Amino acid sequence: MRPSLSSHSRTCLCAAYLLVAAASLWLRQGFPVVADPAAVFDDAHFVKQAYALAGGQWLGDYNRTTLIKGAGYPLFIALSAGLGLPLKMAEQALYLAVGGALAFALGRRARAPWAGWLLFVGLAFNPALWHPSLARVIREGFYVSGMLAVVALAAWSFAPRCRRRAAIAAGAGLALGVFWITREEGVAILPALATMAAVGIALQWQRRQRIQLRRPRWSAPSLLRSGRALAMAALLMGAAGATVVLSVKAANRHMYGVFLATEFQSGAFVRAYGALARIQHDRWQPYVVFPADARARAYAVSPAARELQPFLDGPVGELWRRTGCQQTGQSPCPEILSGWFMWALRDAAWNAGHHRSAAETQAFYDRLASEINEACDQSRIPCGPPRATLAPPFQAQRLGATLHAARDIAGMLARLGDGQWGTPASVGATEHLDTQSQMVGTISRPAHHRYEAAGWITGRDQLPQMALLGPQAESVPMTLELRRVSAEEQAAGLAAGWRLRIVSGCAPQACQLEVDGRRYPLAAGRLPLPAGTGVIDIERLRDLSRTLPGRRMEAQQRLAALLAAAYHRAMPVALVLGALGIATGVALRQKRRRDPAAELLLVLLAGAAAAVATRIALLAYLEATSIPSVNMLYASPATPLVIVPGTCGIWLGLRTLRSRRVAGRRAA
Repeated sequence: MRPSLSSHSRTCLCAAYLLVAAASLWLRQGFPVVADPAAVFDDAHFVKQAYALAGGQWLGDYNRTTLIKGAGYPLFIALSAGLGLPLKMAEQALYLAVGGALAFALGRRARAPWAGWLLFVGLAFNPALWHPSLARVIREGFYVSGMLAVVALAAWSFAPRCRRRAAIAAGAGLALGVFWITREEGVAILPALATMAAVGIALQWQRRQRIQLRRPRWSAPSLLRSGRALAMAALLMGAAGATVVLSVKAANRHMYGVFLATEFQSGAFVRAYGALARIQHDRWQPYVVFPADARARAYAVSPAARELQPFLDGPVGELWRRTGCQQTGQSPCPEILSGWFMWALRDAAWNAGHHRSAAETQAFYDRLASEINEACDQSRIPCGPPRATLAPPFQAQRLGATLHAARDIAGMLARLGDGQWGTPASVGATEHLDTQSQMVGTISRPAHHRYEAAGWITGRDQLPQMALLGPQAESVPMTLELRRVSAEEQAAGLAAGWRLRIVSGCAPQACQLEVDGRRYPLAAGRLPLPAGTGVIDIERLRDLSRTLPGRRMEAQQRLAALLAAAYHRAMPVALVLGALGIATGVALRQKRRRDPAAELLLVLLAGAAAAVATRIALLAYLEATSIPSVNMLYASPATPLVIVPGTCGIWLGLRTLRSRRVAGRRAA
């Protein structure tokens, strides 16, 4: 057993953790939020609900989007805004807190504090967090911390020796509850929890056999005795998680009259979608869940379905068909694709007048599901088995595509990225961007907000008509800010007139400023207005990307790109070495010697591997059957759980070899 750290060493260790955290936060500051107010089902939806939460209105008035997604992320946005933290800095701080707690606790349990610090270094500079897709106001930036927290706390709860098992299990349950209400695929974490519980029971059973000096002999009673404490931890975890989920459902019941977390996880909409998806097709088509022939069968037997016909077969259906086809590049593409059909179905019901209240919405989808299922059960239309899920039916012919997608996702995760890092330009009208910025903090500059021209308009009371023209005399988007010089400013010596500021994507000398029909080069200097009606004095032209904050951000992104490239090359090697370390740890475990740290590492590594494998399988299945899913946005929540085996596996192998060597010396 190693001696505990001295006071000086503890101070150095804490300073090292703080230094890494500060460096990670500083780098993250170089990647501001990308605002996209047009993303009404994602970015704009979360910001809108955060405003409602901040105003004490829960998730806002009910409409067709209110309950489509969980309340976890809007709650986090509102909390970070209430604390005055920019959203991405709050996400990074939470991630560092979770990763730091895990690394510090592992180092303390193993009496190898600096090894824990190295794990924290690996987690703190995770390059996936600098990916352009995670710069959006999107759930994955929060979800990545949730997945790491659930796996880490559950591993501690299921480890054979745990002094505060009840408290840690309760914490794991609360993290699981928040995880569950953030995205709709919370069930995908259950295989990892089951794996950790199984490994914990096996290690506990093995320990009991050693204590009793028995030859290992598997039996149900001995396994049950070994798993008693872990079963209680699992029950406590489930109860704490259920408390979070039930609290959200209760709030929705109070506000909207339905006891649901989201309409996409359970309830009548899921049953209606499943009923429509079970109708057989004349000809199977990839990525299509409800083609024209299935729709015709539904219209023939269901009055509720016939209410949707003018919209599914009309402009609503065409909009979603075109959207899905454009985003996937499918051609030919005659049908609404499965990844977009849920939105087409909801929009059709909304246009038919069935989203006025949550209760009325549930009643309509219940009626639709009942009518379709009754027709299927009575064999009036050909159908498959009953379904109540949004998951598309698996087709054997898509197995090859699924395996191909799994290979691509695994390769991307092993490298912790796809070679993209940085922050795209925000898009949208200035007033909409300002609305998002007030909630989430600094946003990336839109492409048309790069250059600034500032000056004065003097000698006239009325504002001139102004426009910005490009090199081909085309109209160029610009933000025009005008402020009248106040009486106080005039008393201080400023001339009467207007303060002028133009922000655009047009470089000086490359564009022209049109004033009252007359054109001037966009350059510094005095521009006399027509007929002596005043003067425009452009006193300052500058490239906003070359300001001090712009240069700092450029340096941060350049440094982050170097680190990301290093991870890109080193991580596959670390994973191979980690796998060898895990194999060494399992194969050479001492028969008589107890090692609580090694046992905890085995449980954690088993859970991390199961969580990553489940994520890969889920995304590969979706890629092959529904929506494009081979991307870093969807894969990113698993990236910390890739870093953990790459570092802890090596740690476990070295620890096992060292213990073996020490035991050999003692025996000699």
